[in-house]
This record gives sequence, structure tokens and C-alpha cells, in this order.
Amino acid sequence: MIVCGKCGFTQPKDVYCANCGVNLEKYRPEKPPKLVQLAKDPYFQISTAIICAIAAFFIFINKPEPTYLDETSTADDTEVIVEEKTTDNKLESKKITKAAIPKQKNKLLSKKLFKKKPIKTNAVADKKIVNNKITNQKTETSNETKKVTESINQAALNYYELTPGQLEKYFPGTSGRVQASVIDRSEINVQNFSSSKLPSEIIAQISSKRFSLDYMIESLEDGELRGIKFTLKKVNTNSEGQDNINIKVDADIPSKEGNGASIDWSRTLAIDSSKTLLLKIALPHIELPASFMEDTYNSPLSIMSSPQFLDQKTQLLVVILFEN
Repeated sequence: MIVCGKCGFTQPKDVYCANCGVNLEKYRPEKPPKLVQLAKDPYFQISTAIICAIAAFFIFINKPEPTYLDETSTADDTEVIVEEKTTDNKLESKKITKAAIPKQKNKLLSKKLFKKKPIKTNAVADKKIVNNKITNQKTETSNETKKVTESINQAALNYYELTPGQLEKYFPGTSGRVQASVIDRSEINVQNFSSSKLPSEIIAQISSKRFSLDYMIESLEDGELRGIKFTLKKVNTNSEGQDNINIKVDADIPSKEGNGASIDWSRTLAIDSSKTLLLKIALPHIELPASFMEDTYNSPLSIMSSPQFLDQKTQLLVVILFEN
């Protein structure tokens, strides 16, 4: 097989090309002009690029610096108008050339000639900036107002039976039958107390009206109410967006011997939804009447019937989580 040098047709070996008819033995392709061959030469292309880069570099570094009119220019014969005071303190204007001015005056004149014009301010842009600032201030004020109006509407109460050692971290150096502590939610992980959680869990809707969780029962002996009661009331909202909530704990607990113990505790605390309220209640470590134990088995007082209540002096922890 043979390939035609003129048209590229492939055919069996022959004298003439079956496609274009050229004599395959005598045909010699014409060489392109030397200039075209030179332009296609890769060595020539690289050399040309290097030469151009060197020329551009030298042109850049030898670029003449611009000249400025200052006190050292003496050959400038530009005419300028200079005002001078005469003997009678009158101003007289004269036309003189720059070269004729002494150096000290020349310097002052140069400053006048090249004194920068005051930049015109864009009144529209300035107005937009002022309007944006006012808008941002209004937005911040609106956010602050929104923060104040987003008050607490709901509280979730959970009860735990814990030892004094477990509660010491949250109530350091305090005493009393009932103690309160307001902490950030991140400071306590109630999952650590899951094994000590009592079955009672209440979701309370808090409003301006007083909300009571009543675990009081009527005593068969004297008809008086015995047990424990929690009362929550949202009093008002302060300037920082926190709600002032009043918490009250009342309890009247009888003993097996007949005498009992009572609790009458109340506090008003500033709280928001990022806080957790802890109430530690030290219930009297006494034996309860059997009938009272049966009636309070489903209340927070059920810890008084647990084995560790008297042995380890366990106490009642109330964890209150607030929501907007």
C-alpha cells in the first residue's frame, strides 16, 4: 500500500494516484516559504518571547519620571499673576514669569498652583448613610423591645431525690428548709440524676394568674389539709427582658407520733428562658403515718417512704425549666 503525497489517498502501489492522478514517483511537495518555516520553529518562538520580555523590562525601568512644578524649577517662564502690597497698603496685581520669582515666593506660589481643590461630597450618598444609621438604630430598638415582650409562658417541673452531697454543688454555703438557686441551663445535666427521678412531672402554663400544684390531702384525724403545694405567679417583666416570678412552697407534714412540721417559704426571682430554677427542700426526716404515706405515693412527698430517706438524709430537688 502507498499513500499519495498530494491528497493523502491510500491505495495499492502504482505509478499514478487513483484519486488525484498525480505521478507518485515524480511528485515532490512544495516547501513552504522560509519565513513560515521559521515562524513554526519552536526554538525561534521561545527566543522571540525572551527578547520581547527583556525589552519590556528595560522600557519599564527606564520610564522617565513625571516632572512637577516646585521651587527648584527656574527655567519655567509661565506667566502668573501675583498680588503685592504697595506703600499705601493697597493691593496691586502684576504679571510676572515663574523664573523671575524668588525661591521663597516661588515655593508659596507652587503651593497655590497645586493646591488641592476641596472634594465635593455626595449629598445623596451621605443622606443614604444617615438613613441607614437611623434604620439600624430602629432595628436595634425593635429587637430590644421584642426581647422585653418575649416573656415566659410555660414551666416544666421535675422532682428528684438526692443526697446532701449531690446538692452541695448547686447550693454552696446556704442553709434553710427551702433554698433556691438560679443557674444557666448548661450548668446542670439532669440526665445524671435520671435514676433518682420521681415519676411526677408537671407542665405548668404561667400567666399573670397564680398557678398552683396542689398535693394536699385532708387528714382523717382532724380534717386539716396535709401535704405540699407549689405556687408560681408571673409578677412583671423588668427592663432586661427577664420575668419576675414569685415561687411559693407550703407544706404541712404529720409525723407518726402526732406532731408535724410545716414549711412556709416564698421568693420573687428574675428569670428568663435561658435559666433553670433549682429548689432544694429539706423535708423533715420523720416517719409518716401509714394512711398519709398511701395517699401521697404519687406526689413529691413519696421520697419520705424510700429506704434512703431516713438512712442517708436524702432531700427533694425541684428542677423548673422555663419556656417562652
